[in-house]
Amino acid sequence: MALPEPMYQNSAGRLLAILKTFPDNAAPLDVIPNLFEATGKTTEERQQACFAGLMEIQKLYLEFRQDILNAEVN
Repeated sequence: MALPEPMYQNSAGRLLAILKTFPDNAAPLDVIPNLFEATGKTTEERQQACFAGLMEIQKLYLEFRQDILNAEVN
């Protein structure tokens, strides 16, 4: 599984595309490494890949948050 192509080419669209890939009640350790195409053989490698993926999602969230703060509302 690779990162999905977002419907909207902005921070909100990219964040939504990633969050929509999570199945209900799925463990992050099962989803995130596959999402970022990290194939760890051991539990420790999968945990490291999950942590790296969560950091990337956090960066995207911070970009989305900054876009919202910078938005001009009429």
